[in-house]
Order: sequence, then structure tokens, then C-alpha cells
Amino acid sequence: MTFDDHKGGSLPRKVGLRVALLLLPVLCLLLGWAGWTILKSPYEPKGATSTASAFIQDIHQENWQRAHDLTFKNGYTGRNLDELRRVAARQFCGRVSVLKSWHPPQTHGNRLRRWLNGVALDQDQVWVEFDDAATGCMMTFEMRLGKDSQWKVFNFQSHAG
Repeated sequence: MTFDDHKGGSLPRKVGLRVALLLLPVLCLLLGWAGWTILKSPYEPKGATSTASAFIQDIHQENWQRAHDLTFKNGYTGRNLDELRRVAARQFCGRVSVLKSWHPPQTHGNRLRRWLNGVALDQDQVWVEFDDAATGCMMTFEMRLGKDSQWKVFNFQSHAG
């Protein structure tokens, strides 16, 4: 083995090690940033928002029975179909269709913390906000988890912006 052979063989390994040591902190920073971004990203309660959307569509299509099945059948939403029709006539101010927001907000990090603490991931009550830009109609739907773990409309009302 000559001196040049030994030097040539170890140089690429040293360069590779240096590159790896330089890239390791960058990789750690990127992974940390990605994890932080995911944990802080908002979580949409899809069960509540999709049930509210289905309720709105059923009201617009005048499918009263299906809409009534999505409610708690109380004084706020109507105990029967006739009461539901009256409440809907009084509260629906337009063809709301755009999901605007939901409250209380929850992040994926909150859900992870709840899971680690053994607490149910979904909150039992969520307010879902829809609006119609053309008419300026804004509506809030109070959604609650039923005993069957299904989201249902507890209350709905139009309001000013």
C-alpha cells in the first residue's frame, strides 16, 4: 500500500462524515419545525361540520324528515316536523353554504394531549358557523354529541355579523 492509496481512500469518508455532521442539525431543525407545524395546525371537527352541512342541505331541499333525524328533537329545533318547519322558517335567512368557522378551536396538538391523558378526543359541544356572502346571512349551529356518539343539531339560529 502506498501513501497515496491510503490518503485517497479516507478522504471521501472524511468528507462524507463532515457533510453528514453538517446536515444533521439542519435535518433536526426541519423535523422540529414540521412537528411544530402539524401540532399547531387547526383540527376541523369533520363529524360536526358535515352533520351541520347535511342538515342545511336537507332544509334547502325540504327533506324535513331527514333534517329532523339530525336534531335532538328539542324546543330549539322542533320536537316534531311541524315545529322544525316553523323554526327553520324563522331562523334560515338565506342559502348558507360556506363553512366559515367552528368554536372552540382545537389543534392537532390538543388532540394528542387529550389522547395521552386518556380524555375523549372530540369535545361534546361545537358551534359551527356558516354564511352566505350573497345575502349576508350568517348562521350558527350548536352541535352536540349524542348518546350514540353521533353529532346532532341542538340549536340553530341566524345572527348579525
